[in-house]
Amino acid sequence: MGIRINQNIQSLQALRNLRNTQEALTRNAEQLSTASQINRGADNPSGLIASENLRAQVAGLGEEIQGRQNQANQIRVEDVRFDEVLTQLRSVRGQALQSLNTGAGDATTRAAGQASAQSSLQGIRQALQGSRAEELDLDTTQLNSALNDLQGIDLTTAEGAAQALGRVDQAIEQVATFRGQLGARQSNELEPEARNLEVQAENLRASESAIRDTDFAEAAVAFTRNQIRQSTGLAALRQSNQNTQQAAGLVSNSRGGRVNTIA
Repeated sequence: MGIRINQNIQSLQALRNLRNTQEALTRNAEQLSTASQINRGADNPSGLIASENLRAQVAGLGEEIQGRQNQANQIRVEDVRFDEVLTQLRSVRGQALQSLNTGAGDATTRAAGQASAQSSLQGIRQALQGSRAEELDLDTTQLNSALNDLQGIDLTTAEGAAQALGRVDQAIEQVATFRGQLGARQSNELEPEARNLEVQAENLRASESAIRDTDFAEAAVAFTRNQIRQSTGLAALRQSNQNTQQAAGLVSNSRGGRVNTIA
């Protein structure tokens, strides 16, 4: 092989390979530091598109999950409300029974029972303030009708107490039924739907991770390999540059009247 200085092809090849190795080493370091093997579109165009689509699906599922959880939380709030309503209804029922069993001449006791019942009805109205039960896609017609029938009950007479007892029993049945419907909606629909959506989101995240996240074992191996290549590339570049220096030395020695033979 001749020695040339205008075009040091060996040095140019070594330089090109060294640049490629340094670029690969930079990408390896970036993947390790960011824990992502796709940091720009050029890293993996098709993988970027697929992973972004998966991310969008995960975000949509997250909104659906949050919606189910919000509805479940609303049901819990309504359940507490109607538990208090049942407590007050049981109190009214007790007053109605007491009034029904009180002698006809004990007007004072019946008046006290009427006052207590009205206080319990006021407690029911307060418990239902701010209720959003009608937003839960459940039929509240019979429930509202039964609660409205409690207005105007009169425990001051035996006949009124008997009528009130029937209305209270009807209201208790409707409230208990509605609480059961709330519980069924929560445990049989919303919570299973949320769990199913969470599993779907986990699977999509796993797919997105396989595409986008860095495999640290593989990246560490590649990083070490490129470090070695960089060292050997630098050595090769130094050696190729030495060939040019040898050519210059040959010219210098020729001017001094000496002829060197370079193997």
